[in-house]
Amino acid sequence: MEPDSASKEGKVLPLPPLIPPHVVPTKENNGSPLMEEHKMGRVQMERPGLAEKGQSIALLTNHFKVSVRNMDEYFFHYSVNLKGQDDQPIGGKGIGRKVIDEMQRTYKTELGKKGLAYDGEKNLFTISPLPQINNEFPVMLDNIPSNKSWGKTIKVELSLVAEIPMQSIDHKTENSQEALRVLVIMLRQHAVKKYALQSDDICFMLKLTFESQYLLYFCRGCHPVRRSFFHDNQSNYTDLGGGVIGCRGFHSSLRPVQGGLSLNIDVATAIIVRPGPVIEFLIANQNVRDPFQVDWEKAKRMLKNLRVKIRNMEFKIIGLTELPCNQQTFTFRPRGDCGVNAIEITVYEYFVSHRRTPLSYSADFPCIKVGKPKNPAYFPIELCNLVSLQRYTKGLTVQQRASFMEKSRQKPQEKMSSITNALKYMKYDSNPMLQVCGGSISTDYTQVEGRVLQPPKLIFGNGEEFLPRNGRWNLSNKLGGMNSLLQLENTTAFPIISKAATIILGMDVSHSSPGRSDVPSIAAVVSSRQWPLISKYRASVRTQSPKEEMIDSMFKLVSRADGKGTYDEGILWEAFVDFYVSSGKRKPEQIIIFRDGVSENQFNKVLNVELNQIKEACKFLDEQWFPKITLITAQKKHHTKFFLAGGSPDNVPPGTVVDKQVCHPGNYNFYMCSQAGMIGTSRPTHYHILFDENELNPDDLQELVHSLSYVYQRSTTAISVVAPIYYAHLAASQAARFIKLEESETSSSEREIAAPVPELPRLHMNVRNSMFFC
Repeated sequence: MEPDSASKEGKVLPLPPLIPPHVVPTKENNGSPLMEEHKMGRVQMERPGLAEKGQSIALLTNHFKVSVRNMDEYFFHYSVNLKGQDDQPIGGKGIGRKVIDEMQRTYKTELGKKGLAYDGEKNLFTISPLPQINNEFPVMLDNIPSNKSWGKTIKVELSLVAEIPMQSIDHKTENSQEALRVLVIMLRQHAVKKYALQSDDICFMLKLTFESQYLLYFCRGCHPVRRSFFHDNQSNYTDLGGGVIGCRGFHSSLRPVQGGLSLNIDVATAIIVRPGPVIEFLIANQNVRDPFQVDWEKAKRMLKNLRVKIRNMEFKIIGLTELPCNQQTFTFRPRGDCGVNAIEITVYEYFVSHRRTPLSYSADFPCIKVGKPKNPAYFPIELCNLVSLQRYTKGLTVQQRASFMEKSRQKPQEKMSSITNALKYMKYDSNPMLQVCGGSISTDYTQVEGRVLQPPKLIFGNGEEFLPRNGRWNLSNKLGGMNSLLQLENTTAFPIISKAATIILGMDVSHSSPGRSDVPSIAAVVSSRQWPLISKYRASVRTQSPKEEMIDSMFKLVSRADGKGTYDEGILWEAFVDFYVSSGKRKPEQIIIFRDGVSENQFNKVLNVELNQIKEACKFLDEQWFPKITLITAQKKHHTKFFLAGGSPDNVPPGTVVDKQVCHPGNYNFYMCSQAGMIGTSRPTHYHILFDENELNPDDLQELVHSLSYVYQRSTTAISVVAPIYYAHLAASQAARFIKLEESETSSSEREIAAPVPELPRLHMNVRNSMFFC
């Protein structure tokens, strides 16, 4: 075949896209629309237009405009391969960053001032091309902690993979995500190096091993968690009790928005283990007076996998010894001895007699075990100090959670000040690679136009109508079991609901506390009933595999006991049957789904796995039933905030909605702050409309979302997310109480293999269709 013109010119074209992991190749079928839709794969829908209802309001947001001037340039993507002198691949966590940094210092002339963006793994990006298609840079190990098997040098092999045009940053092309990824890596690398300068000096002076250098590189300097960064500084710490600390840092991410590209900066808080002596942490964690009251079984579970510093060396804890320090023995070989004079000696005797280390209280307590399980090293507990910035992965107590919420809150003006300081400190514009590509980041908050929607009228149990003020209302007279209804529910003035029989579903999955891989996750679906009402709900719950976010039981065929056919035991059929019975024997013509708990990289699975199951469940109940579906996700865990323009200290008013400037340039999404922010800074909910067969008008859809924030029966305030999602979360949390399991010493991998997923007990008939979760 004749090579194309690009190949003749020597350019390396981008690799063809891989098949997404959620797409399963299927055989040709008989033309079923459902199967054809699945085979093609759905993508998130585009924005049909902008809403207009509401009173205009001027806002500021914590997005900062990113500009790139040199749009005619290219990013050059290289694959990184590290080899020793024996040509064997070199691995090890963090070694790549050290080697690439040393390569930059060694080859300043060859690399020039173009700068490098390296992800720490296999991908490196430059702005102008390196001298050759395949480049090899030998790097001396003088300033890098080495391994004997590597030899004296490490060879860095860089192979050109693709050229990414910078203009794709501002244009929706197949290269847009790759171009954005380069900028993300650039800024992340800049943040880590900014915080790590002091740590590099410490490492050089102490001449630590590579593992210790790597740990200090992150723990003593900057600890990145996804797109957030935390600095080891006492001023960032706040004590939560029980040996747990809240550490304040900042979040940084690039977002494609309608205005181009923006840098989203926000305050972030991580929950970490209190650094310092291990014994002091255990005393605080278990709330005891002294070491003699410590429960060592609990201590073993709590300390496992944490890292400790012992005489400027850092190790990961693999457990505690069964015997106390003055009884735990090991084989001691004097230095220079060939093993002839090896003796069995206790850990206590070794440190006191041979290392001349005084021990005041370790004799009667277990030793810390570090290293490899088959050949561990033992250390007295009083010599061990927990290193800084280690995430606390256990569940918080009620008191700790309340303390965390209270101490992490910031009023709008205080939060804006923290964000401004973080942006100034990071000095992103000083990034060499950003300078070369003509990039700049504004220091001004982006101005956006918001709209404030009018609150919906409510009807109390006695028929009295009421218009909430500032997102709140008052009840002074259990009102027939319902606190309030929307005034629009029993009228035809709410066409989005009244024009066709509509069921509203709220979906969520509740997971066990971090570190527990043996406790099943709980999937919950709540569904509206008694159409045209949208204030009354019921719930269905199911267990599923631990930590699985996708609901795997939407539609589940089971063979009948008599062998005559199958039936659906999934989570949806109960909702559909109840709606039919409670709504005058009407099948839903519209299904509006609110899905919580999924991140943007899971949207494709929701669209192509969960949505398929929903359609299959409908088809199984009635092959001629094809309700139109609208699928919306809600996200609270994001970092976009809105502030009143003009320096007002107040939060944005309830009902504030934004769908301009800082929303996605193509996809259909909007932010809504339906609640009245009384404490701290209000966090809007980010709604993404992934799929809409009902072709809902943007104004009608936003009005529905706003109204559903006023039907939560546990409070007399508008809440921050639609009530069906909150109800699903409550139902899942309540069901989780039935399957609380005891802590186990079994490893997580063994638990995952051995533990079957237990089924939940069925709800009693008398409460099955009630709002028991309230």
